[in-house]
Amino acid sequence: MRNLFILLLSLSFSAGAFAQSINFAEVRASAFATSTNGIATASASASASASASGGDSDSLQIIQGVPATGANIFLDQVLWQFPSPWDQVTVISSGAFNPDGSDNALDLVSGMPANTLIVNKVDPVLAAFPNLFPQNIPLRDIPMFINAAFDRGDPPSVFDAPRDELTRSWPNVAITLGEWQKASGTMIMQCSGNDASVSITFRNLIPNGLYTIWATSGTDEGGLTAVPFGGAPNVFVPDANGNGTWERELNGCPTDTDGIDNPLLLLEVAYHSDNNIYGGVPDSAAEGLPFGLQTHTQLNFPITITND
Repeated sequence: MRNLFILLLSLSFSAGAFAQSINFAEVRASAFATSTNGIATASASASASASASGGDSDSLQIIQGVPATGANIFLDQVLWQFPSPWDQVTVISSGAFNPDGSDNALDLVSGMPANTLIVNKVDPVLAAFPNLFPQNIPLRDIPMFINAAFDRGDPPSVFDAPRDELTRSWPNVAITLGEWQKASGTMIMQCSGNDASVSITFRNLIPNGLYTIWATSGTDEGGLTAVPFGGAPNVFVPDANGNGTWERELNGCPTDTDGIDNPLLLLEVAYHSDNNIYGGVPDSAAEGLPFGLQTHTQLNFPITITND
């Protein structure tokens, strides 16, 4: 079981004093500076100057993102235990390249070398859905829309074609396990009553990649369902180094479980290898595009878990 990378700072201040004293940029820098071996150690100097004066109870919560190869899974390791009935539910969304030429991608497992090529792979739980194109395709080669007729193809890199032709942005090198697992994120949430402000800073994502962020909850049947975190659009594109920041205002604190039958279990940061998004859903399974074929979770943020 991987370590839980979570820092919870609960602070009780008046709403006015709290809002005036918090500087997300300073808290974010503090969170990164005080991280040891990937585990955040407490420091909130940016909020320490606020004075307690009664009123509503507010909290500043910092949660570290964890590299993932699906929902609640990294390679062959379940990341967290959720409350019953969701327990250790997982859904994979990536695989390892199978050189035999088939569309049967290999499972990603512990001990695979850093140069393992990441490919598309659909979890067996979604096997009933058709696949518009094969599995076992390297993520950089996933076919994308190339014309108004919605034909799909694999355009060349921007430096390998004339300026007036469709290309993929640079860098466009192969995505390996070593690069995939370098991704990290720090989420800062300021909760106040029925509202919350969220700021997430990312490092080492796929450069210039297309990403979405999903609030994943449990279903009555023990499965998972996702909606756009903070509302649609939930899209962002990191810079040429894979870094970026994403901010939203929410109508409730994500970690609040009072009176909620199906709580928010985790956040998923999904990479769209076909450079396309699907509005209020992460994929379009009924049209032959199930989760894992072209949408791949790279980071998980734990929200409601039961293990230490």
